[in-house]
Amino acid sequence: MELVTRFLVFRRLREHPDPDIENDPALTKVGDIGDFLNDHLERLDALRKASGPDEEAAFRDTFKYIVKNLEDNAFRRFDKAKQRFMGGFSISAFEVVAFGIGFNVDHIAKIAKPREKVQKL
Repeated sequence: MELVTRFLVFRRLREHPDPDIENDPALTKVGDIGDFLNDHLERLDALRKASGPDEEAAFRDTFKYIVKNLEDNAFRRFDKAKQRFMGGFSISAFEVVAFGIGFNVDHIAKIAKPREKVQKL
């Protein structure tokens, strides 16, 4: 549940808050991740009501793309010396890959060589 929450909260989060919006969430305002996610659970409900189908499609398209192009290696580290993905699930890799693709899901066809990009992380 936490990974889905992270994806939905961070997929549309701006880097800096909008000064015209009171208490605008932004990456620069995150602080403690657990507290930040808890504070934004209500926001997720409002987002679901306002743009549920859009967010559902973005989620589905993002992870279909990841499965198709990266299979079970998407969220593991790549060992350059052994030329293979190794280890278990990495939250850092999840955030970079899932959020990066999710943020750009409208341009997903333009993401070239995703496997090679993940390997370079």
